[in-house]
Amino acid sequence: MDIMGEQHFDIKHNITKKRIDANGDVIAVKRDGIGAPKIENPLQRHGGRLQYNEVYCGSCYGAELSDHDCCNSCDQVHEAYRRKGWGMADLDLIDQCLREGFFERVADEHGEGCNIHGSLEVNKVAGNFHFATGKSLHHSNVKVHDLLSVKSYSYNISHRINILAFGDYFPGVVNPLDGVHWEHEKPNGIHQYFLKVVPTIYTDISGHIVSSNQYSVTEHFKISKPGETDSVGVFFHYDFSPIKVTFKEEHISFLHFMTNICAVFGGIFTMAGIVDSFVYHSNRAIRKKQEIGKYR
Repeated sequence: MDIMGEQHFDIKHNITKKRIDANGDVIAVKRDGIGAPKIENPLQRHGGRLQYNEVYCGSCYGAELSDHDCCNSCDQVHEAYRRKGWGMADLDLIDQCLREGFFERVADEHGEGCNIHGSLEVNKVAGNFHFATGKSLHHSNVKVHDLLSVKSYSYNISHRINILAFGDYFPGVVNPLDGVHWEHEKPNGIHQYFLKVVPTIYTDISGHIVSSNQYSVTEHFKISKPGETDSVGVFFHYDFSPIKVTFKEEHISFLHFMTNICAVFGGIFTMAGIVDSFVYHSNRAIRKKQEIGKYR
């Protein structure tokens, strides 16, 4: 999201997300439905259980946009609430989530992490991108994450940044967040990075131009207070500098080269003259003392 009002949630394009264990190894994804508890037939939106030869139409729990809307899965209920800008406070009352074993899946994922890599395109204005648990809901300029409605769990935001770059690589660029590792002992907090991005143009010796960026960074960590369900995650706040840096590789001219050679030889000649003068005058002083018998 940026100051121009552009917002994108749950970005998947050019982004790869992988479940990893505590050792950083990728976890194989289980098929949905395996291990889900066996409960009664699905609950219809009219309040009764699904009967034989009856078409299933689950309730959206007040988030329906019309009388014909149905929510037949936990994700569809989430989506209906997201469209309304609502947060789901009591998932244990959602029949679809109970049938799909939502709480069991959350329990099974205890101690897991996530590996994310990819690229984003952002406007050249101040904004932020962030990584947080659950799906984003946004309403009246307030952002929450629906997974935090599972209040019996806590979320540790310890993280390692392998690479974070604004633009393509060019020789000599230093990204200060590459390899940064933060280990948090206390859960449920917000770790914020504040980045100042400087547009950079690099031209190599062959004339190839790379338009990229450099950045500087400061960081801050805050533990979430009870009830602050919108303050869990890793946030990157960026702003673009009004100045631009230009690097250019060039061949030195032949005249410049000859001037440098002459300067080197001139320096050698001068130093040789100084040494020669020192030796000459020292030898002369010693001879004079020998002539008058004062040198032993």
